[in-house]
Amino acid sequence: MSDLSTIEAELQRYEQLKRDAEEARQHAIRVMRELMHKYNITIEQVTQPARKKRKPRHDRPVRYRFPDGSTWGGYGRPPRWAIEARARGEDLSTYQVEESE
Repeated sequence: MSDLSTIEAELQRYEQLKRDAEEARQHAIRVMRELMHKYNITIEQVTQPARKKRKPRHDRPVRYRFPDGSTWGGYGRPPRWAIEARARGEDLSTYQVEESE
């Protein structure tokens, strides 16, 4: 019978933990409501997604143009056509754009 009493004790402990968790949840809701009222925050302001700040985009000139018309400024990860051209032993200067373009 000790197994049954252990199970009953665990069940009571589980039920108490559930009550404690719900009490903590209700307390958190009360605190949030008080703070929202204090600082005049609406539910819409809380639920709208946060906006990420975009990094300023620098328009860089095109430095390389592949025959199919795709371009690359020479910064960052090279496009597939540039990687393949290098693998074939080609010099990227053959795809370099004139300054006047």
